Amino acid sequence: MSIKNTEPFEAAYKFDGQQFDRVQVSDKGDKHPPRKTMVYRLDSGSDGALVSLGNAGVVEYKKENETGVFEVEVALTRKVSYTARYTKCKIEATCKLKLKLVKPETTTVVFEKVKCKLEKAEKNC
Repeated sequence: MSIKNTEPFEAAYKFDGQQFDRVQVSDKGDKHPPRKTMVYRLDSGSDGALVSLGNAGVVEYKKENETGVFEVEVALTRKVSYTARYTKCKIEATCKLKLKLVKPETTTVVFEKVKCKLEKAEKNC
């Protein structure tokens, strides 16, 4: 069955439980054909933007800065309608990333593949 976004598909970046950025992955009205895999590449536009972490977030930031590995969560939210249904369904997933600091002269960065947790679907979805 194909699906159509009834709201924009969004990704929210979180550090220590606090959201620090949000990006739109695809537009309202975009369609996803049946039996097809689509790859979305997320690009944050907030390079150098200030982020308020709060006291606990600052402590966690300092701890992770010492290790050189930052734990960031990406929460994906999408509301869709299926071609053969009237029901609008919300699809939510959470992906936990471990981002490593690299030296500026590094030419290649390797990212680890992660499994995302899909939230339980609403009734009738």
